[in-house]
Amino acid sequence: MHWPLYVLFYAIVLNVPFWLAASTTGLMLRGWFCIPFMLLGIACLFLPNVLAPLLVLLVIGIDIVNAICQTYYLSPSQLLSNMDGAISFSRSRIACGALVLVLALALAAASRYLALRPGESRKRAALALFFLSLGFIGSDYAQTVVDNHAARLSHGSMVADSYKLDHFSRSHLSRMPVRSLTLYRKLLDAEIAGTSGTPQPSPAAFSEVLERSSFAAHGQTGARPDIVLVLVESWGLAGDPALRSAITAPYDDAGVRSRYNLVQGQVPFFGPTVVGEARELCGNTLGFRVLRSSSAQLASCAPQRLAATGYRTTAVHGMEGHLFDRVTWYRTIGFQETWFRSQLSALGLPTCVGPFIGTCDSAIADWIGNRLRGPRDSAPQFIYWVTLNSHLPVPTPAPLPHPASCGFSSALAASPALCSWFQLETNVHQSVARLAASVQRPTVFILVGDHAPPFTSPDLRAQFSAEDVPYIALVPNQ
Repeated sequence: MHWPLYVLFYAIVLNVPFWLAASTTGLMLRGWFCIPFMLLGIACLFLPNVLAPLLVLLVIGIDIVNAICQTYYLSPSQLLSNMDGAISFSRSRIACGALVLVLALALAAASRYLALRPGESRKRAALALFFLSLGFIGSDYAQTVVDNHAARLSHGSMVADSYKLDHFSRSHLSRMPVRSLTLYRKLLDAEIAGTSGTPQPSPAAFSEVLERSSFAAHGQTGARPDIVLVLVESWGLAGDPALRSAITAPYDDAGVRSRYNLVQGQVPFFGPTVVGEARELCGNTLGFRVLRSSSAQLASCAPQRLAATGYRTTAVHGMEGHLFDRVTWYRTIGFQETWFRSQLSALGLPTCVGPFIGTCDSAIADWIGNRLRGPRDSAPQFIYWVTLNSHLPVPTPAPLPHPASCGFSSALAASPALCSWFQLETNVHQSVARLAASVQRPTVFILVGDHAPPFTSPDLRAQFSAEDVPYIALVPNQ
């Protein structure tokens, strides 16, 4: 075998599974060529050939796992412990995943038969892979220097001093997934710090709104309002004020304004949806440890506290309950009723397309409205809803009968993905606004984002805060 073909295989061909996964399932493409593949090619020149397939599969796996983690704010352990959720993927995503797996296995098998003669050919292949890696890394470093220099010229030296090397998240030539996994600091540090002792308090929209409202939802014996807490999938804090206002424009309706006081704000986030759930339900940094905590450890969380004061507590989510083991820990945290896709489908609620197959958000809003309006005893209700349809990658165009117009924003008009995200988010707020205008009993509505939308495009991702998510609350004015 000629050494240029060997170099081509380890420098370019092994990237094909990742490129396929990124293009078909919406993973972040932070770098075109994986440096560990090239280093692996050098190592395989001096290792027994029988090891090559195992090492190739390992690096391909690490590469794709890292991309999933970076895209969806997961740590590797969280991703691997919830792999059974893949059965809830849409058929197209399952097919793409199977194709990526078959391709990875084929390339691993092919690596077993790549062999170079001892001597000059091995030396040339090793030098070519080494200098190719060095060239990619050097190019990325030079681009970072240019970007920082441009920022310094644009913003002045005082502002430019605060820029970090990773501030410019453009897609580079090289990617180094092993380094990225080990530096997944925010999630890993939070998990390690919380393995013992009490989780630290964290600002949460739910607690902030109830504390600021005139309703004493904790322990008062008089009439208490129903409470609806909505964790909105991928509702991030947009940098464009016009976009932020457009999403919450449904609450400008006269029927809503006449009955509710609007409270808006923002709270910090880190990690994926489950971490946002723990933030809102427990008001602390419990994060993924909520999945394995006991009922006693979760006694201070909102569902148990509200249930103790006489509230009927209900959780609803459009996916199946096995994902992230919600079917178990929702009960442990204090929800007396839990509703997931199979139960909602049995009632006739429609299913919507997307990366995950699940019950349509607007249909769940109507279902909540029926529960709030229907006959019941005197016990007030606490209903917690995690939305689904705006999960990225979003389908384009948005599969909605009457999507909101994107014409008011040049950024939305230029990006089908951003426009679809906006329409799906607005659909949730439109549904809740209609619900709020129709209920008769006093009801507090609180809607808060779980995390920023994990767009794979660096330009789109940069349009949202990487630290805070917005919330809006409707508090009855009488």
